[in-house]
Amino acid sequence: MISLNKTLLIGQVQNDPDFRVTGNNVMKANFHVITEDDKIGEKEFHRVVAFGETAKCCGDSLFKGSTVFVEGRIRTSEWKDKRGDKKRTIEIVASSIKLLEFSYRYKRKKRALKNDVELWNALLQLEKSV
Repeated sequence: MISLNKTLLIGQVQNDPDFRVTGNNVMKANFHVITEDDKIGEKEFHRVVAFGETAKCCGDSLFKGSTVFVEGRIRTSEWKDKRGDKKRTIEIVASSIKLLEFSYRYKRKKRALKNDVELWNALLQLEKSV
């Protein structure tokens, strides 16, 4: 039997990633990506989960509003909640995440860091002159 489970998404990150460590001490990141069909204006919200090194890469540069390319596979999970109701979730398990465009928030964070460095350098220059 031939089969393929591969998903490619390009969209905007809906929320800042939520980071956790699994019981096996593996970093896990959860976030959502919004894709939109321009022809009909329909939006899809995709739950994305990343593990290990892929999850770690999300920590420094992935913020709400960032445009990303996600490559992965679809995984379906089923369970019963406390009341015994059957629940189901579909998520993309990312094997690769590439940042295509920084969010405004990332640019602001980077600019603030640059301003802090410039202030620090100015203080060092002032200290040397005294």
